[in-house]
Amino acid sequence: MITPAEIPDNFIELKSSVSMRNDFLDTQKPFVAKIASRHCGRYLIWGQDDELSVGLIALNQAIDAYRPETNVPFFAFARRVIERKLTDFFRKEKRNNHLPLHLGEDQEDFAPGEITQAWDEYLKNALRQERAEEISQFATLLADYQIRFSDLEICSPKHQDSRELLTRTAHLLTKQQDLMQRLLRKKQVPVKDLAKICGLSPKTLEKGRKYIVATALLLHYQDEFLHLREFVQIPRERRA
Repeated sequence: MITPAEIPDNFIELKSSVSMRNDFLDTQKPFVAKIASRHCGRYLIWGQDDELSVGLIALNQAIDAYRPETNVPFFAFARRVIERKLTDFFRKEKRNNHLPLHLGEDQEDFAPGEITQAWDEYLKNALRQERAEEISQFATLLADYQIRFSDLEICSPKHQDSRELLTRTAHLLTKQQDLMQRLLRKKQVPVKDLAKICGLSPKTLEKGRKYIVATALLLHYQDEFLHLREFVQIPRERRA
């Protein structure tokens, strides 16, 4: 599954390829469901709740409207479009008896001009507010681990190789469910066990502990910190 952190680099191909787009939309149904369920305030089921179809249509049109050159995280924009379309859907429901929606249908309700307007509103109003909210939320989360942003400025590795090494360690930590749950529960890095997995010495891990914790939290809660995760530019995990 393509995660919010891993939007394809070849976005132009995603826009033009029907098969790639359909595959992408299919893999992102959990993302759509999470946004739609949160917006509706209840659990939604595919095939039963039209709100999910509305969200998927909105995601499809967000692909067409997205501008990679703005360096705005795609999924942050897509979330905005999905929420806007759901709001419009609820408003129209009050006036009309709605019919089941299908991808590619009801284009009048989802006009390209409306998506462009959503984009412009997003850039003007939502971007700064969402970033500020994420920073505040992440600062609160870090405080539970006795970490401040000023600590990260001091302890962040100065060399790229060191940053990538600690970032890969954070990736490994998030993939080890038992270790990650211990971190979330006890607010401490399981240094000895992590050292056995990543091959680094406990001393090195302890030195980079705050950086590893902050990175691991951004990876674990990546759909909650779309802007912040993009801003810190966490490198993707290297594949063998």
